[in-house]
Amino acid sequence: MTFTQLRNPKTKVYEELKQFILSADFPWYWNPKATPHDVDTGQYQDVPFYSHVFLARPRWKSIADRLYPMQQSMLLDNFWPLLDEIVAYNPSINVNSFMRINANCVMPQQDPRVTIPHHDHQFEHHNLIVYFNECNDGGKTILFDSSEDLEKAQRYYPKEDDIVTFKGLHCMNPPKNDRRVILVATYI
Repeated sequence: MTFTQLRNPKTKVYEELKQFILSADFPWYWNPKATPHDVDTGQYQDVPFYSHVFLARPRWKSIADRLYPMQQSMLLDNFWPLLDEIVAYNPSINVNSFMRINANCVMPQQDPRVTIPHHDHQFEHHNLIVYFNECNDGGKTILFDSSEDLEKAQRYYPKEDDIVTFKGLHCMNPPKNDRRVILVATYI
């Protein structure tokens, strides 16, 4: 498992959506926990965060009978062009279908522990993350091999406007002083 850094086309669409998502006008929704796990091993933390789900994932939590992703936000039509541009600008990635698209905003945390390692779906998929801002004091994405050995895990130290793709078990290091604002899209 490894991170693949993608090129950011930084088009007008990208710049306008980035400005919107970082503004006070973007609608965020509170989530008290990031994963459905109720296990506290002491090694990890489950952080509350703000989210805006554009395309809701299939087979998640109580929606076990829905086999397909579903539009959850009218803003999805604004964000499709951005993902289309990223995919077109990076022909090395092969996207057949997006399974989930949402924006996440994690506020500063003083707890130094990383979040609970998880997969975004219960089936094989890839993650694509667009980092809209830089957190100089955290915000790393952590990717595990077949184990949850934090010492052997790969770390991605994002800069503003970075885009990465990866697959596998992952988590993140919450920011200490700045919020972490990203766009997450999963695909097959």
